[in-house]
Amino acid sequence: MLVPQQRLHRQQRGAGIGQQRRKGRTQSVGERKNSQEHKLHKHRLLCYTFPTWLRDQDGKERVKMSLSFTIPPAFSEAHRRAIYRYQATPEGLPSGVWATLFEAMDLLRIALVTPGDGEPRTFASVYHSLVDLRYADSYIDALLDSEDPSQISLPLWAAIARRIGQDLRTAGLFDPAVPDSRLLLSYLLYWWQQFARGYAFEIEIYRDLATSRIQFEAHNLRVRGERLSAFDLLVSLFRGDVKTSTYFLAQQRHPDPAIDFYITRAWLTGGRVRTLVVFLKSHMWQDIDGETTQTSLTDMEQVLPQPGRIQVRGQTVIVVDYDIWKEKMRVYQKENRDA
Repeated sequence: MLVPQQRLHRQQRGAGIGQQRRKGRTQSVGERKNSQEHKLHKHRLLCYTFPTWLRDQDGKERVKMSLSFTIPPAFSEAHRRAIYRYQATPEGLPSGVWATLFEAMDLLRIALVTPGDGEPRTFASVYHSLVDLRYADSYIDALLDSEDPSQISLPLWAAIARRIGQDLRTAGLFDPAVPDSRLLLSYLLYWWQQFARGYAFEIEIYRDLATSRIQFEAHNLRVRGERLSAFDLLVSLFRGDVKTSTYFLAQQRHPDPAIDFYITRAWLTGGRVRTLVVFLKSHMWQDIDGETTQTSLTDMEQVLPQPGRIQVRGQTVIVVDYDIWKEKMRVYQKENRDA
């Protein structure tokens, strides 16, 4: 087993996977599709209809039909450019483009695709049925059952990404001649990559914490409901989340008031390397140490590996090297056991 698992108190969450969590808010889809579509028509979303072709079940004949997309009016050309730029260079986006990309993917959750005479479906519900329900559990199981998840995560992610494009065509929801088909495919692939990379990194962190003798409780990743928990792990009653990069701080809902610390990767431009860091709320750092140096997100590599103090949307957040944080936590846990 990875670590002793315990069900954590949780609230519903998701990120383009049927429910919106990632992290800190809830918005269900699927069952609430009809009410969402009423709101979409109420706000007069932009609708485009194009002719397309769908292969029948025998794969021999092609039946002509129409494929239409309803895109939120708030979705702009800047959002579209951010998506296309992400597709071209996903690892080299400036923070401003990331913020636009996050907004774009949020807006596309309620976009609609309607195949022919079929029922309209939100992009989020398409992700839920074509990606999440088909591939999420088996992907998590494969990583947890592997002795070295980091070696299999990338090829497994890529193989499933190729299937997603095929599944979308089979479902009659993609036509290269229809411009907004590309938006739907981009939406599905974006959220699949976030899911795959996020949980591969989370499993890597859990195994490292166990090896480092840090006592913690994590949600059970094999259970879909627990993957939607309000936070990922508890360390000495401090609530934590695991993030793949510091770009989550560009989202307005972070730092989340319900989260005490974030374990993530930071890109240090000077050395052009990624390093593991922990962002902590001030009260947690006061409990385990207390000394800091004032810095900022752009200058923190001048302070690391020593702890620094930064401001994020009016909140004071402490950033510290991951290994130093682990050492502080080992001491803190030992002192509290001995007390």
